[in-house]
Amino acid sequence: MKKTTLLSIVTTVLCAITYSEAFAQPVSTTELYKAPLTAVAPTVDGIDSDACWNDAAWVSINNLYLGAAYTPNDFSGRYKMVWTASKIYLLAEITDDVLRDDHANPTTNYWDDDCVEIFLDENKSGGPHQTNYNAFAYHVSLAYEPVDVGTDGLPHVYTDDIFTRKVTTGNVTVWEFAINIYPDTYVYGGSNTAVTLYQGKQLGFNLAYCDNDTGVRNSFIGSRFQQDADKDRGYINADVFATLELVAGTVTSITSEEERTFSIYPNPSNGVFSINTELPIDHILVKNSSGLEVFHEIMNSSGQAHTIDLSKLSKGTYLVQLSSEGKVVSKKVILE
Repeated sequence: MKKTTLLSIVTTVLCAITYSEAFAQPVSTTELYKAPLTAVAPTVDGIDSDACWNDAAWVSINNLYLGAAYTPNDFSGRYKMVWTASKIYLLAEITDDVLRDDHANPTTNYWDDDCVEIFLDENKSGGPHQTNYNAFAYHVSLAYEPVDVGTDGLPHVYTDDIFTRKVTTGNVTVWEFAINIYPDTYVYGGSNTAVTLYQGKQLGFNLAYCDNDTGVRNSFIGSRFQQDADKDRGYINADVFATLELVAGTVTSITSEEERTFSIYPNPSNGVFSINTELPIDHILVKNSSGLEVFHEIMNSSGQAHTIDLSKLSKGTYLVQLSSEGKVVSKKVILE
């Protein structure tokens, strides 16, 4: 082969790799969410018709942190984000069959009412934040009040930090939020200046929902998967936050359409859990952390919940795989 031909082939390959890397779309997950820059900020009105939302990726809120197991009809959630130099914008879609706000005083038992909880750490420094402003855990009520604990150890309403509106249709509530991002020098009631945001900046972030069906918080469900036994640490420690990265272009998600129609609840569980899917199921297969098959059931059904009993197995992480018309989708389940 002539050297010129070889050089031409190498150059073509390198150019292809460079082009692919340069123009590959960022991918969002609940562990690392990549929010795209928008030139036109969305109108915060609870209507998700703004063009900027088409550039952001949906990710799920589906990890049970505390409380009772839930079904998809009782709760399901997902979110996406975009940003400008001055604010982060959050869109959340929450399915909740019962909406309750039982406390007229927004600083009384605010965690027991239905609310969206937004965890933010401006510089991703981690660490304790319950009585300082190293990070925030805003509980945003159905009446639009963002509540967090201040340096005095008491809850306060942070009306200057977050503006939000929502629209409820049936059991589905669409929330939109405009969020100012403040450094740890924040002073409650003071003249605070939000940080200027920029491409490449990383923040600590997580999103959760307090579900009140009976007058108290029955379930607490978050976006980031947490394997530790104590999953309710976000309100005091930012070490458990995921990562939010601000990027320039359109963002895709690794969650396929098939995976969005496949849920496991409760998760974690005691070994007995349900699989809910709209897919036609041929097989259900469960593997342990070593890749060994521990459960296999042949099925011919769809559009309903299927109960699996693995209570005799050891505690740990298992992979549940559904085979559907030649496709295989999978999710992790934790046995505690």
